[in-house]
This record gives sequence, structure tokens and C-alpha cells, in this order.
Amino acid sequence: MTSAGMRILIVSPAFPPAASGEAEHCCQFAERLSSAGHQVTVLTTKQAAPPPARGFRVLATMKAWRWRQLPRLAGHLRELRPDAVLLVYTAWMFGHHPMITFLPTLLRWLLPDVRLVTMVEVCEHHRPRSASARAKRMVFRALAGGTRVDDTFGTLLRDSHAVVVLGPTVLSRLEAHEPDLRRRAIMIPPPPLLTPPSDVSPRARQQARADLGVRDETWLIAYFGHVYPGKGVTTLLSAMHILRRQGRPLRLVMAGGGRIAGAPIADDHNGRYESQMKAIAADLGLDDAVVWADGYGQDSDRAGRDLLAADLAVLPFDEGAELRRSSIAVVAAMGLPLVSTAPGVPEPAFVHGVNLLLCRPADAAALAGAIGRVIDDADLRERLRGGALALARDWFSWDSAVAKIVEAARGPQLPTEEGSGAQ
Repeated sequence: MTSAGMRILIVSPAFPPAASGEAEHCCQFAERLSSAGHQVTVLTTKQAAPPPARGFRVLATMKAWRWRQLPRLAGHLRELRPDAVLLVYTAWMFGHHPMITFLPTLLRWLLPDVRLVTMVEVCEHHRPRSASARAKRMVFRALAGGTRVDDTFGTLLRDSHAVVVLGPTVLSRLEAHEPDLRRRAIMIPPPPLLTPPSDVSPRARQQARADLGVRDETWLIAYFGHVYPGKGVTTLLSAMHILRRQGRPLRLVMAGGGRIAGAPIADDHNGRYESQMKAIAADLGLDDAVVWADGYGQDSDRAGRDLLAADLAVLPFDEGAELRRSSIAVVAAMGLPLVSTAPGVPEPAFVHGVNLLLCRPADAAALAGAIGRVIDDADLRERLRGGALALARDWFSWDSAVAKIVEAARGPQLPTEEGSGAQ
């Protein structure tokens, strides 16, 4: 590799036009690494609609991420001969199949000098479903040699040169699989995956509210992100129902959901789930209170304008707020007072009453009370607004994220450990 720039291969099944946060996260990393002077190629799943050119090469050629596609993956590695590989890993993206978890082993055989940086976006526990997959995993496990070949992560955690985690909760869960991980772990919370509005003036905010049909006296609450199970959307809708029954003039905008006509949904189940949430909103009598915003293109500032129109953001995750949640980065960067839910394991970046207001997860009454508190207390709103901007500045920086990835890709080789299989 040269000091001026590297050949970086990003491996990710999720990539636009598929509508998911993981796809957008990968795309923006590729764009920014390319802009920093690196030769970037993204290897992703074969898609019906070819991705647009964004200043880097896209190979949408992988039919699946299973053992039978291993020769295709190996062929791309031999052809590209990258200086570094960035693997964007979440088990569901790879169909919960173990093949990719032995990428360090494959690289050791084919390109032993190539550095592997694995970005683990969420810690999922799984085992191969089929007997065939389990049998082939056992073969690779034997070929990988040494100890600490994990049932879930194969040799990823053991043999990756660096492991990027999106937050402390992810790291603590991964350490249960690889106790020695902390010395190679790099924490990079996902920066905001949003094009900010070019005009944030009071006039632009007033126009954004008018576009949504929101009156001056109405409080506009913003939810940002895809509508997936675990996001607490049912809790939010129930809280809206409680607040409306109290006579509060409220509306809710469901922003940034990736509802782009013709774009494939990353998971059909999630599309059906959103339809179920719309039905629940109707059953609660919220038809006139909830705006399901249209989807946005990659370069659109529509999502930013919807957030500009809002008075506060509410993100009621079922498992609590975590740094790994890119939606938190987005609303923090917009300076919106944030109401969210308390995580099971406290994360030091979040300070209740300073940069967000926390309540119990899956508790509509508690959520309604927290929202009402922010609406009724102007001093609290301003404190949360300033705290959100500080949170974005201190934790969610694209410049810092790219610099850390490049440093990890350039870093020294892992020391060889007896039984680790590293060379």
C-alpha cells in the first residue's frame, strides 16, 4: 500500500438502492473514503437495479453469501488484490450463514498481507440452520486451526486485525465471544446518515411546517428512521393517543423511512411491519395526527426539512438508546430535543436531562409523560437542544470515523499468537 492512498475493498450485502440504514452506512463510508483519496470497491449482493456511480466501483455480483459462492468471493479477492478489506458485518445481512465468518481464514490463504477490518454493527447470536451448513462450518473450523473459533463469529473476532464496534454495548456483548477483543476494538458510532437542509432559517422552518400542514400552535414530534420491530413504534403511537386524549395539539411525522417508490426493501417483513403500524395508528384514531413522510433519494434534503419543522424528536427503542443507533446521530446533529428510552446497560455518552430525556422502554404512559414534560418546560427544551448538539459534536463525526478506519487499515499486523491461526 502507498502512503497516498490504499486499495480498499468493502464487503457488504446491504447497499443502495436497497432501503436500510446498513446500506446507507456502507455507501457513505465508501463515498468518503473515495473522497479521501483511496481506491474503493464495494462488493455486494447482485441486484436487479444497478447502483448509481458514486466515485467508486461497485461489484454487485454475489448471488448469495453461502459456501457455493466461496469461489466467486475468492476470485474477486485475487483480481482486486486490495491493501485492506472492510467487512460490514451483521448476521442477518448474510442470511445468518457462517461462510463470511471465515473471511480471515480465506484471506490468510490467498492474500496473507492484506489487513482485515471488521465492522460489527450489532451482536446477534445464531447457529447455522441446516445440517449441511453446520457440517461445512466444522470443516472450516478445523482448517482454521488453533483455538477460539466461535460458533457465531467463526474466526472474525479472533483474526481480524481490527474490529470496529458502533458503541460500548456492542463491545461488551462481543467480549463474551472473544475476551481478548478490547485491545483491537475501535469504537466508531455511526455518524448522521442525512443530508442536512441547506437553509435552516426561521423562514425555511416555517415553510417546512407548512409543507407538512402543521399549524403554528401545533407541537410537531419527529420519529426518524426505518420502521422496524424493536424501534418502539407501537409505544410511540400509544403515547400519541394518550397525549391527544389530554387535549394537546400534537402531530407526528415519521421521517426518513426510506419509503422510495420502486426501491427494494431490505427485508420484506419490515415492509409488512410498517403496514401493521399504519393500521394501529388508524385504530387509535390518529389518521389526522401522523404524517408518514414519502421516501427520499440519496441526495435529497427532504428528511432534513421534515426534522427542521419538528419541535422535538422521540426515539423509543425497545432495548433503550445506544450509540450504535444512527437515528440518534441524525436528530442530535439537527439540535432537536430528544426523548428516548433507558438502555439496559448505561452508556456514558447519554446524560439524562442534559442531552436527552430517558424513560422506561415499552411504557406508553411513561413516554407520554416525558414528551409532555419537554413540551411544558422551555428551559428543559433549550438544555436538551444544546446537549444534543454537543453530543453530535463529541461522538458523531464523519471526519473522525473515516480517519479511524484508515488508521485501522494501515495499522501494524497482529502479533502472532500460538494457536490463534494468525500469520
